[in-house]
Amino acid sequence: MEGNEETKESKAVRDIHNILEEIHISIGDKHSLEKEELIEDLQEAMLKLLKIKTGGSEIVRSARRNAVARLYMAVDLLEHWPECRPLEECTMENCQVIDHIDQISAEVEPMKQELLLSLASDCPEVSHYTRLAKALNAVQLRLDAVEACGRETIRAYRRASVQRVSLLLRFLDHAGEMGIGFVPSVEENVGGVGNLLDTAPLADVRETLRDANLLKAEMLGLCHSTNISETPTETAIQEEEHETLEFAMEDEGKRHQTLSGLQRQLLALQGRLDAVQTGRNPYVRQERRRAVLEVQALLSHGDLLHALEEWKIKTGSENEDVQPAHPAEVIVWKVLQQLCGLQRQVLSFSGRHGDKDYLFLEELLTTQLLALDAVETHGDRSARDVRRSAVTTAQGMLSYLDLKSDDIDD
Repeated sequence: MEGNEETKESKAVRDIHNILEEIHISIGDKHSLEKEELIEDLQEAMLKLLKIKTGGSEIVRSARRNAVARLYMAVDLLEHWPECRPLEECTMENCQVIDHIDQISAEVEPMKQELLLSLASDCPEVSHYTRLAKALNAVQLRLDAVEACGRETIRAYRRASVQRVSLLLRFLDHAGEMGIGFVPSVEENVGGVGNLLDTAPLADVRETLRDANLLKAEMLGLCHSTNISETPTETAIQEEEHETLEFAMEDEGKRHQTLSGLQRQLLALQGRLDAVQTGRNPYVRQERRRAVLEVQALLSHGDLLHALEEWKIKTGSENEDVQPAHPAEVIVWKVLQQLCGLQRQVLSFSGRHGDKDYLFLEELLTTQLLALDAVETHGDRSARDVRRSAVTTAQGMLSYLDLKSDDIDD
């Protein structure tokens, strides 16, 4: 068992290395292209890193967090890099000084590229940052030595070049001393350090997620849940397959009203999540995605409860005008009953990918998908539509189960 865990850990570390290698190549290839394209590549790489499952390994968690922090630093550098704007009017005397400034500044761009490549490296060396810092300090001294001769135009032009050097020095300083999960925050203060995991938007998302969990507990309390057996036996599976929807509240009207109220509150939470400004922070983006899918899963469960109740009323009606349902549709609705019970268990799942309960739920969901695939609708539109909906529900539950096993940094 320990060997398997070591293999998973090694694979996760290798996946992190491969993502960094890909973005390292991308930075080299896109040196002369638009910075927005490179920023998008960096953003995509950070999201890929956050999807790597740590399996509880602190080694993987630390490697992933450090990699995300360095790539975020690269994004921050690109976003705040001052563009060099040529002077509109330049006298002969001014142009000689400007050309001299440009010659010195031309050495800065390759250093920026070198820093970006270093940030995307698997194991950047502090000595490398130190060498770059020395070279930049030398460039800064040469820029300071350029005589402006009292001309504000030249002084402003030189100042812009010095700002680029100062920005690189500030990032180099933090790159060498960066703590896990920390990146420089240019907007807060000069040389300030911000924490990707300690931001107001992330706190808002997590507060919304806590509210969603409270609503989930109330929604699941409307029904009798079925616990997962420690050892999946034939009897347990048969009980799961023949489970019927039993409502905890005898007052159907009150239950329906409560469920509708919960769904309205969930829609309000969805609105709160839509209003969150994620910015470039990959942790906020990933956690918001998780929260949105959590809310959507609860809304889906509420919709399924309503649909099953309507089906129960329809099939229990003694009205002769009501056409009997097609046999295929009846079969699909029975599967949906099983899926409703499984959905409650999936919503309650809090384990990791590969856990016994995870594998058991995954197997049961796959079994229901196979059962739906075997249903012959014989061209009946109603049966076909409800089967399509049931397949979508089951597939969504599998995706949600996989998401639940993700582990974002605490």
